[in-house]
Amino acid sequence: MRVELRQPVRLQLSGVAVDNVTGAHGEFVEWAQDTLVLSATWLRAGRAEYKASGETVTIPRANLGRLERKTVSLPRSLGLAGVAVVGSAVLYGAMGGGGSSGGGSGPPPIQR
Repeated sequence: MRVELRQPVRLQLSGVAVDNVTGAHGEFVEWAQDTLVLSATWLRAGRAEYKASGETVTIPRANLGRLERKTVSLPRSLGLAGVAVVGSAVLYGAMGGGGSSGGGSGPPPIQR
């Protein structure tokens, strides 16, 4: 989940206050009263980004601007997997892979 804030907030990371936080990225935990609880992977304050390593942060609902939730599309993922498999098979065939399995010529006999 990506969170853009309407108004900057002060959040705590490992006991250190990060002022003027304007954005965050992480996993949604819960809505608790008037706050969003997020397991944050990073915070943005101005031009700086701070790694949060999954720490829980609480953002007041009044400060929230835009929320983006990343989802996985099963049809799109299956389509991409299909394209990858077909592409691999075509490439393998083009490189001469998959030769015959029966009585091939093999290496030349060793001369003594």
